[in-house]
Amino acid sequence: GEAGLTWPAAGKFTIPRAYLAPVLDGDLSDKAWGRAVIFKAEYPFNETMPLAEPRATWRLTWDETYLYAAVTVKDQDIDAPPLDRDGKVWNHDCIELFILPEYQTGTYWEVVIGPTGAIFDAMHNKYWSLWGSTMRADLDLVGLRLATRTANEGYTVELAIPFAELPEYSRAKPAIGQTLNLMLAHLDTHPKAK
Repeated sequence: GEAGLTWPAAGKFTIPRAYLAPVLDGDLSDKAWGRAVIFKAEYPFNETMPLAEPRATWRLTWDETYLYAAVTVKDQDIDAPPLDRDGKVWNHDCIELFILPEYQTGTYWEVVIGPTGAIFDAMHNKYWSLWGSTMRADLDLVGLRLATRTANEGYTVELAIPFAELPEYSRAKPAIGQTLNLMLAHLDTHPKAK
């Protein structure tokens, strides 16, 4: 509705290229993560002001084969049961990426990862005149690689998402100057009071 017109506009950022791929092991000390773009601003659902102390820090980088994402989440009461592929990961603590290579097509991947490695991935086609989209949870991101690490203070997820699986990249390599639309989110099923 009209309230959405007052929300902060999506930012534009440059995602640096990784000249040496990160090792996916839950440890973010790799040089690739040191060069990555870092996102710390966190907006609670349906709110227009960011948290003063964000609980998640995202890092993004890429090479000719993968889009790499890493997130660390502060969470002292992790809820992450083992789930089959495409189980209801979003009902528990998780991170979520929505990857829309080309806005005009409305085709995007939703990738949801739990702290212990549970995966939900689905391809969506956005309805332009209606709310929502068609969802294909029967499709998997072939070649998706990940690592997770949990600790008392929270968890870390590292991902390598193959560009070849993303719409618009099935026949083309990523290149400097191209645009990729992303939404990065995390869910805490037991949030502390503000």
